[in-house]
Amino acid sequence: MTHNHIEIGCDGSGTPNTNKNSSKTVTSRKLDCPFRLYARKYANISTWTLKVKNPEHSHDATENIIEHPALRKFNEQETSRISQILESLLMPRKIWAQFFIQRESDRPVNPSRNLQPSQENQERQTARQKAHLCSY
Repeated sequence: MTHNHIEIGCDGSGTPNTNKNSSKTVTSRKLDCPFRLYARKYANISTWTLKVKNPEHSHDATENIIEHPALRKFNEQETSRISQILESLLMPRKIWAQFFIQRESDRPVNPSRNLQPSQENQERQTARQKAHLCSY
């Protein structure tokens, strides 16, 4: 039986690199988290099996989805759009919030729209809930 496999770990897996000779203060997302999944695909029956090797995490769930670096990256179209928005003198945080809303709703967002505090709080709560679900 032929098969392919992959081992999946938490964002916090791995040991932080400590370079004592460096004068820079750096942080790491590595937390020695032991969480591991093992997935195997059986080509002859086109089926995947999933085995949890270690269900434990050595840290709490992420409080805010924005803390994940991969979610803060923009594609070329978004980068171009940011340049246009910067010319309208919006604060960077509001620019990011507008792109996050657009990604969630898959609809265009008006760059001159002002986000109200109540909307921002609702967006933070939604992001926290999604991050909590994604972290386990």
